[in-house]
Amino acid sequence: MSHLSQIAPANLLRSRACGHATTEFGAAFLAASLLFFALGLTLFFDRACLSMANLLLLCGITLLMTPRRTLSFFVRKEKYQGTAFFFLGITAILMRWTITGFVLELYGIFRLFADFFGVIVGFIATVPVIGPYLEGPLRRVTGESHPILVRSERLAEEELTVELV
Repeated sequence: MSHLSQIAPANLLRSRACGHATTEFGAAFLAASLLFFALGLTLFFDRACLSMANLLLLCGITLLMTPRRTLSFFVRKEKYQGTAFFFLGITAILMRWTITGFVLELYGIFRLFADFFGVIVGFIATVPVIGPYLEGPLRRVTGESHPILVRSERLAEEELTVELV
């Protein structure tokens, strides 16, 4: 009995370390995908670079989220249109229609990740100097009407000192 209790924590630690390693590999694949997308655009829609970027993007998302979650993300009913355009874009790039494929992919990515844009705009709004200027136009582009309220502790302290005075 004592022998089994000594083995179990080691297996648990090993499985957690393996999960952490796949997350790191997924993030590295996503970063490499971004690099290949930029390189493909810089080289005037180079088919090989864009194909490599697509492959790394799919592998990175799968490693980051696990295969089951990735599949459930892409096959949700509200994500069908984005998934179809994204994979049509990949197919078009592989068929040497790189500009058309890239535009289809961009639209697919926009449709797939549209619900995250509100969070991104909320984060950009908190940037000290340019945030308030960028928030309005970005909200119009993304269609987000409700601002995400993020207050810093410094502002809360200033309001408290103003009320005390």
